[in-house]
Amino acid sequence: MYLALQQSGTPDSRLFFLDLGYDWLHGSSDAVDVLYEGATQQILFDGQPGKHKLTKKAYDAEFATAEATYSRLLSVLINQLKQPGTP
Repeated sequence: MYLALQQSGTPDSRLFFLDLGYDWLHGSSDAVDVLYEGATQQILFDGQPGKHKLTKKAYDAEFATAEATYSRLLSVLINQLKQPGTP
């Protein structure tokens, strides 16, 4: 299913979260998560901003944006699944 979702849509507008622990995004070394944006951009949330040539502040800002987007998209999905007639 993840593979099908990851490959669908227009590559330049694709947004795909890989929540490896299936437990929301964490942004720490305890639970690594990945955000894929567009055709080529990948952001690894592993609690190590320096490893990715980011300051802690930039890493935290990227994570906060990703977390808000992830939460919003999951809410949309959950609301859609609650609609009558949804299998």
